[in-house]
Amino acid sequence: MSEVHTIAILYAAEGKMERCPFTIVSMPATVLTADRMQSLLAQQCKRVHENEEYTLRFLVTEPINPISGETAVAEPRDHKPEELVMIETYKSKEALLQHEEEPYFKEVFGLFMEENIMAKAPFLIRTVSAAGFDIDRKLI
Repeated sequence: MSEVHTIAILYAAEGKMERCPFTIVSMPATVLTADRMQSLLAQQCKRVHENEEYTLRFLVTEPINPISGETAVAEPRDHKPEELVMIETYKSKEALLQHEEEPYFKEVFGLFMEENIMAKAPFLIRTVSAAGFDIDRKLI
């Protein structure tokens, strides 16, 4: 079986994502100031990195333009971003299922529920590679 990718959009509840917008070389960016969701996910990244040899990529990313489909602009957002995008790659479907059974995976999503961190259920899609290349620049 080929690698399995997960792309998840996590939607933060009001007050759980606070950021300060600024511009670098005409590209919008953000700096985290007090972000509970991002803090928990950073801890999760560390745990996955330390314990899951079967997880090949585990990234928490911030959109530079609204996820609604608008195109990116060279101006900073004038509102608080409400989402984080997770990009994950596992060695196989079985590895993905194993990740979801790890106690720290269940713990972080339990905290999301307990602390009302998420505004709604995440958007989740799982894929396998069809074409392209990765960091090693080898074509698939």
